[in-house]
Amino acid sequence: MTKKALKKAKNKLKEQPKETVLLVVVGTTPAVLTETVWALCAQDDIPGDLRVIPISTGSTADRIQDELHTPLEDHGGKTIWQSLREEIQTKFKIKPKRLCLEDVEVIKIKNEETGRTDKLEDIRSKKDN
Repeated sequence: MTKKALKKAKNKLKEQPKETVLLVVVGTTPAVLTETVWALCAQDDIPGDLRVIPISTGSTADRIQDELHTPLEDHGGKTIWQSLREEIQTKFKIKPKRLCLEDVEVIKIKNEETGRTDKLEDIRSKKDN
């Protein structure tokens, strides 16, 4: 790569909006995810957008989806994630569009019989771990 091309690439990188990626390994309670996001926003030094990527087992992935993305009457028909984004905007003046929760990445385990990977439903033994 020439010096001119390298300089152009560096300048292009500087122009791109900054983003903080939070990889959260979630156990049996999704509250750890929402509490961590709240704490990060309270620090007021997140460069750019905050992209949250939860990682969990198959059984907990479904629970996270249900708990964070199901509209609730006591939240005015909004999901917990939507309510959290609004509270963060009000309390910390962070625009909700800056907070993005991705779908849960499920931990997989090698299946020697099929030569593929399967969802790890839960971590209950040394072998699972």
